[in-house]
Amino acid sequence: MKKQRFPTLTLHFNLRSPGREEKPTPIYAVVRHEGRQHKFATGVKVAPRHWSRRWEVCLRSPMLSPLANENAAAANDVLRRVRSGVARCAEHLRETGGRLSREELRAVVLGHAAPDAAARAASKATDLLRRALRDYYATRPDSMRPNVTRLNSFLRFLNDEGVEDTVAVVCSQDTLDRFQRHLLASQKSTVYSNACVELVARLVKSDPRLRTGEPLAAKKVKAGVKRDDGKKRALTAGELRALRDVALENELENEVRDLFLCQCHTGQRIGDMPKLFEKNAKFTEIEDQIFIEIVTQKENIRADVLIDEEAKKIIDKYRAQGGFRKLKPGTWSSVSLATTVGRVLKDVARKAGLVAEESWVESVGGREVRKRAPLWSVISSHWARHTFVTNKLLEGVAPDDLCALTGHADDAMIRAVYGHLSLRDKAGRAVRQMRRNKAEKSGSGADAPDGQDCQ
Repeated sequence: MKKQRFPTLTLHFNLRSPGREEKPTPIYAVVRHEGRQHKFATGVKVAPRHWSRRWEVCLRSPMLSPLANENAAAANDVLRRVRSGVARCAEHLRETGGRLSREELRAVVLGHAAPDAAARAASKATDLLRRALRDYYATRPDSMRPNVTRLNSFLRFLNDEGVEDTVAVVCSQDTLDRFQRHLLASQKSTVYSNACVELVARLVKSDPRLRTGEPLAAKKVKAGVKRDDGKKRALTAGELRALRDVALENELENEVRDLFLCQCHTGQRIGDMPKLFEKNAKFTEIEDQIFIEIVTQKENIRADVLIDEEAKKIIDKYRAQGGFRKLKPGTWSSVSLATTVGRVLKDVARKAGLVAEESWVESVGGREVRKRAPLWSVISSHWARHTFVTNKLLEGVAPDDLCALTGHADDAMIRAVYGHLSLRDKAGRAVRQMRRNKAEKSGSGADAPDGQDCQ
């Protein structure tokens, strides 16, 4: 939900040298906008003794000379135009909910332009885009960093192509389409290209000063990559064992390794992991299993997080020592936490010897490209969630039951993305289920042994 903003605009007049009673001194218009003060010269003067501080006008009186009254009348006319300009600014801000720069304020307050014309003429389109980004993500700082990178990509394109820095040209459909073709020609991934184009269209829509009349259409390029060809997969039991047993001297690396392993055993998103380590997060026993109830950050729905023996050891360890000493995940945004964990985890995985070659498909420049890299260089915190869900599917847990454990609104994502089951995995699971059914019918009541557990 976008944060409410109530622009305030105040005006008063100051004399440059109020102590000189007889000598005319310049009158300044002092405007306060969004907590900042701006002082503009009105171009008129008045003797301090002929100035009313209470009413902020130049005095006229039969006691004054005709020239003094004539000068006072001329000055008051200018002050009235300034007041009218401030009133137009205030009305403009109420209608648009935007902001005006110092140059825009000067142009409107001194009567040089109308608010909407000043907003376009006094600022470059690139400056307005930067300001629109800050305003749009003011209440969503987690999303600011990646979108700064995307906007900078657009700004570099404008500069390299010599695009005229005006709203009419920069914020046009033609420029946006050219930018998209440039990204695809530069072999940028389809996901990144779509995200950049969507951001520009979103910013233009959010700020009235960037609109040119016809709304921009962010035309998505379809990736065409199957989910099974994606980069993420479930880690094997051997890979998890290597991570658990590797000797690490760096305390931050130890904490990141422990947090990731706990994530593999609980299946939560990295942004929700700090909730499991809070002192007031209570363990609840249900059917001989331990759970912690949380409300997920992304979808704001309840999840009963399964805490197995390995996860409880890690949680108890950090609760006993008063939390993480280096990582301090509870004080970071989810994006910052994911970025740091991903960076350090790659070093941990490299030291653990996770060098198996990974192969995946990306849509680059509008076409599918097969890429390869060692596991340690592509692993991220989200692999833990894939690992947990895949393991539970192998154990026979139904996808809709996994929703309660992972905090998914429905099982569509689990079925489409997180279940990396091979044909042999599926066949083995079917055989084990048939054995259970046969055992139940025979009255033995004993379940057949499960297959290999990746945990």
